[in-house]
Amino acid sequence: MRIEESNQQVAVNYIREETVNQVAQQNARQAEENKKKAETDKLSISQTADSISKTASSANGSEQFRADKVAEIKAQVESGAYNVASQSVAERMIARIGSFVKGASA
Repeated sequence: MRIEESNQQVAVNYIREETVNQVAQQNARQAEENKKKAETDKLSISQTADSISKTASSANGSEQFRADKVAEIKAQVESGAYNVASQSVAERMIARIGSFVKGASA
């Protein structure tokens, strides 16, 4: 009876060792794959993104001028002297939308 128990224990130990070895090999493969991925990851910024960044930076510098214009228009509105040329506004809106659509389809 004791011999059978020892054989069973040997089999259990063998299976345990094989499982541990398989897990270790799997972890090593995963680490190697992660290392390869880390070596190949790159970041590149498109010209469009660069252009947007530059435009945003230049817009930040022109806030003072816009604040003056806003204050001027606000004063005209409060005094009732501000007149909106709706035809002109509509034409500009249509032109901008048209240029946006043309740019998006290109």
